[in-house]
Amino acid sequence: MTADEHSSVPPVAAFVVDPPEPSAGERIRLLDLSYDPCGEGIALHAWDLGDGTTSTEPDPEHRFEADGTYDVTLHVTAADGRVGVATALVRVTTHDIALTKIIAPEKATVADLGEVVVVVVESRHGPEIVQIELLRRRGSGELETVAVHTRSLPEAGELELGIPVTFDDVDEGEVTFLARAALVGVADSSPENNELAAPPTIVSRRPAPAPSGEREISGPLAPGRTLPPHGAGAVSGPGQEVVQ
Repeated sequence: MTADEHSSVPPVAAFVVDPPEPSAGERIRLLDLSYDPCGEGIALHAWDLGDGTTSTEPDPEHRFEADGTYDVTLHVTAADGRVGVATALVRVTTHDIALTKIIAPEKATVADLGEVVVVVVESRHGPEIVQIELLRRRGSGELETVAVHTRSLPEAGELELGIPVTFDDVDEGEVTFLARAALVGVADSSPENNELAAPPTIVSRRPAPAPSGEREISGPLAPGRTLPPHGAGAVSGPGQEVVQ
């Protein structure tokens, strides 16, 4: 390469933004990928971040304080003074969801069907895709996943999701349900409000059935009726016979 050819070839300016679509206030990194095809090397970096902020660091960090589209420009200067320029649009969109409510049964019975835990999630800004995980803890034990659902959230709206649950013998006592919500594909600007626990559900066994061959008499006895002694076959006084 002749001296004239050398002087006419600029350095190649290039960079990437991480993450590519940040939320307002989220920290981003601008990663320099520039190089000099003439081999002199990059001597200077000059960034214009599109919001009035500048930097001379090779890989600066930055936070955009408001949603919008920003023109980010990088000028790189080779050691012999040649200059290259690259520009990229950075779209800043705040993503924020919140888990606002979880409702679990106050009481439940082992083997009962039809119990539901209700979870409410809302989007604070635009439409989102959210993953909702329901977990439970028996007594002071470890959390176990009950179900995972992926749903769409409307813009500045909420989703109410009913998740069926059942209880078995090992659930007897206290069972605590906990819900977690997470955005799919993007970062949440306020992840601290994406987990919520319900008050404990008190789980009991079904009453034991009456011994085989006996029938329970429900309600008060009619006037003049008395329960028979053990082993007898009838209720004395007016009324119906109890088969032993």
